[in-house]
Amino acid sequence: MSRITRLLLLGSTLLLPAQLLAEAGWTEPAQITALEANLHGRILVELDVSDNPSGCKEKSMFYREPLGAGTGNMYRLLLEAASNRQRVKIRVSGSCHLKGYAEISAVTMVP
Repeated sequence: MSRITRLLLLGSTLLLPAQLLAEAGWTEPAQITALEANLHGRILVELDVSDNPSGCKEKSMFYREPLGAGTGNMYRLLLEAASNRQRVKIRVSGSCHLKGYAEISAVTMVP
């Protein structure tokens, strides 16, 4: 690879928005303030959190693409928590959606 090509690649990665360079981790326990499942199978969740370990732009917004059987289980758990007004913790994967939402990798209900 030529030196110019390497410099162009390095320069283009430095131009990536900070919200695309996220970290994995668990949120604090929080109430679900909005839950949506669209016709494409994507889950969107809004939590009443003060911080988001991902560092994504939208601190309270989370998403999950319809990948694998686990997505349905996550949605059912989130729906049950929202219906019963139970708090949840969301594990973010370290990836941000272009709208600045953190990607969900796991969810758990908190008593």
